[in-house]
Amino acid sequence: MPLLLRRTLAGLGLGFGLTVAVYLGAALLLGLLPTNRGFAPAQDGVEIAVTSNRFHTDVILPTAAAGIDWTRWCPPDPGDAAADHIAFGWGDRAFYLETRRWADVRATTALRALLFSSDVVLHVTYVGDVAKLGERQRIMIAPDAYRRLAEYIRASFRIDAAGRPSGRPEPGYGPHDAFYAAVGTYSPFQTCNEWLAAGLRRAGIRTGWWAPFAFGITAHL
Repeated sequence: MPLLLRRTLAGLGLGFGLTVAVYLGAALLLGLLPTNRGFAPAQDGVEIAVTSNRFHTDVILPTAAAGIDWTRWCPPDPGDAAADHIAFGWGDRAFYLETRRWADVRATTALRALLFSSDVVLHVTYVGDVAKLGERQRIMIAPDAYRRLAEYIRASFRIDAAGRPSGRPEPGYGPHDAFYAAVGTYSPFQTCNEWLAAGLRRAGIRTGWWAPFAFGITAHL
């Protein structure tokens, strides 16, 4: 291999490694640096929860609270009519659909998602018994804070001509969930976790300044 080519490739590798190191360092620093430092749980409000598998976070809300009725926005199937909670997650459509189990994770799928994908979805799940979700962090927030969070989530749906959320034809992971078309662009800067962190910040809840990874949310709850 010619010397010039070797030096060029070495330079590209060094530049890539430095970029990754800066990114990870910024994610660690800003993820652990809290915003909304003065947040305190409400004494009388709406309980929400965040679940995490250490890589991805979802937020769980009551189906009806503080004047917000999610069953009108995302109508449940008959089998979910009695569910009293609903979970929301946001992310790249292909990654959601091609990684239904962690064994399905492929580097190529993850890389495609990070290359500024505008093909994004909301994953909506009706939860019948939230107490069975052991990996959840519960937060009590004031009704006005809850409404700000709910408005942020609703604004993430892609709306059809009738003014309703656009459902996706792809099946969910089971009988209690579905995918909806969403707005936004998935990237290294706007990940599934940062989407949720931005909503929590808007509601005044303590979270990381920038949270591309799950710990930027869960470390502050």
